[in-house]
Amino acid sequence: MKPIIALVPLLLLAGAATACGSPSSAPGPSALVKLQEWKDRGGTDIENVLRAELDAVTYDARLGNLTAMAGACGDLFAGVSNAQAYADLPDAEMQYHWGRALDSLKDAAVHCGVGAVTVSPSALSYAADDIDSATEDVAAVAARADEIARAAS
Repeated sequence: MKPIIALVPLLLLAGAATACGSPSSAPGPSALVKLQEWKDRGGTDIENVLRAELDAVTYDARLGNLTAMAGACGDLFAGVSNAQAYADLPDAEMQYHWGRALDSLKDAAVHCGVGAVTVSPSALSYAADDIDSATEDVAAVAARADEIARAAS
C-alpha cells in the first residue's frame, strides 16, 4: 500500500497540457490557435484551480492533517466536476486523455475523502493509484500539445 504522502501533486498541464487533435492525426495549422483560444476562454483557469486543489490535498497529507485533507479532497472533487463541465479541448486526442485524467482525479478525490475520514490506508492507496493514472493521461495531453506546437512552427 502507498502511504498518504504518495498523494503527490499532479503536474497538471504544465504549460502545454491544454492543446488539442484527433487520435493519431497530424495537427492542422489552426490547432494551435484553437488551443490558445481554449486556454484564453478559461482553460488556463481550470488548470490552475485543479493544480491548487491537488496541492492543498498534498500539503494536508504531508502534515498528516486528515480533517483538512478531507476538505481539500472535497474541493478537488468540486474542481474536477467544474472542469468536466467546461468546454472540450478542440483536439480529439487531447480531449480523450484530458477526460480520462479528470475521471481519474475525480476517483482520487472520492478515495482521498473516504481515506481521510475513515483513516483507511487502502482508500488512500487507491487515491494515489488514481493520481498515477491521471498523471499518465496528462503526460499524453502534454505530448500532443507539444506535437501541435511543433506542427505550427
